[in-house]
Amino acid sequence: MQQTLERPEVAADYEKVLELTQKMDSLRSEQEKLLEEWEDLHSRLEEFDGE
Repeated sequence: MQQTLERPEVAADYEKVLELTQKMDSLRSEQEKLLEEWEDLHSRLEEFDGE
């Protein structure tokens, strides 16, 4: 997506830049949430395997 934002025809379109930036922010937030969930599940699995 970052490469798309860097294209001149996209960079010149304020609405498109705003839309893509918001989508990137949303995807980053979702990625962080999923990583936290994965870390929690991984930790639980390690505890389970240790029993």
